[in-house]
Amino acid sequence: MSRMLKWVNRGLDGIITGTSLLGIAIMLSLSIFILFVVLARYVVAVNVPGFFDAAMYGLIVFPFATAAYTLREGKHISVDVITDRLPNKTRAGLELATYPVGTIFIVALAWQALQQTIRLFISGAGTNSGAAAS
Repeated sequence: MSRMLKWVNRGLDGIITGTSLLGIAIMLSLSIFILFVVLARYVVAVNVPGFFDAAMYGLIVFPFATAAYTLREGKHISVDVITDRLPNKTRAGLELATYPVGTIFIVALAWQALQQTIRLFISGAGTNSGAAAS
């Protein structure tokens, strides 16, 4: 029985590692695509249709693809290029300072999303009221 559990564990580890690599590929692709779209829009004045949808799908899939790996490793998804080079006390202070800033950002984002939803509902853009009348 223990041999079978080791086999299942090894298989799950492979799946988790594979999905984390998929998440990395999604974020790298999305970063390159955003760079391309920004250059296209502001340098040659070309709008790339469907970009917003593709970006949203990538941002939705990324946390799901990487969540199991980060949980298995006991880590958080973060960019630690700078923080790894800081002394421990400075790093801890910086991390403590980012929690309230992150909370304020999330609250502001939720408030703006709520306001936009209300505006769309009032204007009828986010409802099927036209379809029901016909």
